[in-house]
Amino acid sequence: MLSAVVITLNEEKNIAQCLQSLLNVADEIVVVDSGSTDQTEQICRQFGSKIIFITQKWLGYARQKNFANTQTHFDFILSVDADEVLSKPLIAELLDLKKQFINNKNLIHKTYTLNRLTHYCGKPIRHCGWFPDKKVRLFNKNYFEWQGDSVHEQLVQKNGLNTKFTSIELRSLLNHYSYYTVGEHWHRIDVYSSLEAKHLFEQGKKVYFWHFIFPPTVKFLNMYVFKLGFLDGFEGFVLCMLSGYGRFLRYAKLKALRSKAL
Repeated sequence: MLSAVVITLNEEKNIAQCLQSLLNVADEIVVVDSGSTDQTEQICRQFGSKIIFITQKWLGYARQKNFANTQTHFDFILSVDADEVLSKPLIAELLDLKKQFINNKNLIHKTYTLNRLTHYCGKPIRHCGWFPDKKVRLFNKNYFEWQGDSVHEQLVQKNGLNTKFTSIELRSLLNHYSYYTVGEHWHRIDVYSSLEAKHLFEQGKKVYFWHFIFPPTVKFLNMYVFKLGFLDGFEGFVLCMLSGYGRFLRYAKLKALRSKAL
């Protein structure tokens, strides 16, 4: 038996296609929402009794996901974001894997890696360092949990366990519909740069003039030139430029925090 877990906040644009794909493989779907003000809850409840909708005040990415895992009835967790959709080949691969779980108990000590293909303003991005984008998303909750700071969470083995485990990579793609418009990307950069600046500030990091020049430039060149972002056309150019700008914004906000603290 398999539980799918999704954390949400104002995901009315994405949640329906996400849940529709999960219904093909999950025996239950736990949606933990942190206070949506749009139609997210109503859309989720339209999918029937297989959906368990829970409201939980935002705890941070790792803690929110761990809370969601505790609300599931089954040991195996498929963790996806609301803007991710299982491809048909991935659905078939996961269904086959569920059959293997029944006959091979050794599989409970393993994690499973999915490969995301991000769609940016309608275009699948296969360069820029965005693909392949391997994420561990399937695991046994008795052995693994999420850890990390306010921005970057990762799956780790639970404390006190020393079971040797490996991660198995699934072949099929997980479609990631991250940004429908440039405006959405711009907004996400604004949010994440604030979180990153706060994290750097709490670590006591200082900011210098060169932070506003070299990190943004290196980020753009690395994505657009060395990671072949130019092969993704106009969309590739835009996302590389905005990614570089995100580096600039991070340090600009860090400088503002340090100035305010003086």
